[in-house]
Amino acid sequence: ISEERWHFALDGAGDGVWDWNPITNEVYFSKQLKTMLGYSDEEIENKVEEWKSRIFPDDKERGLVALNKFKSGETVVYEEEYRMVCKDGTYKWILSRGKTMSRNAEGKATRCIGTHKDISDSKNKELLLAHERYLLNALMDYSPESIYFKDLDSKFIRINNFTAKVLGFDNATEVIGKSDFDFFSKEYATKTFNDEQQIIKTGTPIIEEEQGEWM
Repeated sequence: ISEERWHFALDGAGDGVWDWNPITNEVYFSKQLKTMLGYSDEEIENKVEEWKSRIFPDDKERGLVALNKFKSGETVVYEEEYRMVCKDGTYKWILSRGKTMSRNAEGKATRCIGTHKDISDSKNKELLLAHERYLLNALMDYSPESIYFKDLDSKFIRINNFTAKVLGFDNATEVIGKSDFDFFSKEYATKTFNDEQQIIKTGTPIIEEEQGEWM
């Protein structure tokens, strides 16, 4: 009864359940685990091969290596992210977690229980963010224009190499923490500071040509 309750609780939370005996290779996949991939309960047999055959090819080796380490006892807890192919040919990112529940007299695992969680939304956002970061880094590294970011106190927190050279530095990190007051006349630096503070407070951009004197 207790086991039925936690199976029901996990299924109700949207997580699939797997229950595996590494010695006999007997395995149980919950209905929710199969539904997650677009299958009915009858369409996926309770066989390890069913799981292996649906791992996305690029992730299969990594997934199997992690599983073998878990099976051998090299890792106490199994936790891996990989893609699984759905019935309609698309794939979902799955976070699989597992733990050994019992061992035999020889210390070999006889029962491992784990879950499958669909993390596709968060993973796709993570990959999109990584792609955007890559594009930004490329823009910062190779743009022949001055690009920089400042904090709320108008101090540099990131600049590209072009801006660093304009300011007389070979390394962009040397400019971090400085402001226009470190490079330009007080009159010009005060104007840029006031302009930036206005942008911060109002969110309205200022587009104009400016000229400043170096210190």
